[in-house]
Amino acid sequence: MRYLPTAVRTLITTADQLKVALPKTARADLIHALDVIDKATSMNDLSSDVPAAVFNALDAGNDPTSDPEVIAAAVRAQIGNQAVYSQVIDRASVNLVDTVRLHIDGIFDTFKPAYDKAGVQLEEAHAILTSHGIDSLDRTDQIATAGLDVARANLQAREATVLLDQITNPLTQLLVASELTPGSYLGLAFTTVDTGDAPAVAVRQSMGHKTKLSPWAALSAGYTLSLANTGAVIERVRHANDIQALAQSQQEQEQREAAAGKYRS
Repeated sequence: MRYLPTAVRTLITTADQLKVALPKTARADLIHALDVIDKATSMNDLSSDVPAAVFNALDAGNDPTSDPEVIAAAVRAQIGNQAVYSQVIDRASVNLVDTVRLHIDGIFDTFKPAYDKAGVQLEEAHAILTSHGIDSLDRTDQIATAGLDVARANLQAREATVLLDQITNPLTQLLVASELTPGSYLGLAFTTVDTGDAPAVAVRQSMGHKTKLSPWAALSAGYTLSLANTGAVIERVRHANDIQALAQSQQEQEQREAAAGKYRS
């Protein structure tokens, strides 16, 4: 949760850079929630001298319990108390999480056109490069000697990859920091990739030992780059698990039939 303010600020900056218009209400609510956190953080610097304020009130012949200077000093002292300060920060942080959760689908839907367009550009470049036997953008020597079409595809692929990462990085941070990751790290993969009818185990294998599926790896596995909001991600995870369960059920049925046939023979 403590990384969420940075993630939200990065998201807003990314939207401005890419000229992606966040929903007005979402943008205003997020900025307001960040402002509350900033103000709450500044409260840690409050200091006051209550005894001095009380003395001044008595010295002036005033009742300390109603003296404005004493009241202000007491309030500052209470807010500056570490226990109270921590509770205020926690509440402000929860408020930011609630704000993100309220607007998360609208935020993803806003970024989807830019992401999907970059995904198509990478898919086109991926097809050209792989048709020339280039299975990675790291094959720089092979790319350098493969001709003009490959050089153009390489440039297109790299530009698209940068844009995809620029979009997904703050969105992923937002999901993780606000604990909105259906299906754990597998849910993060389905956030940016439509795996069609691939079973869940195949998607995990495509990821290898990594916690995310890179755009290039996704295309190499036959998937489609497509940004999804939380509702669509849940459906993608459910579908992949259903396909996996069906495949496993069919395999078990085949094994039972094979065992029965062997027994009869």
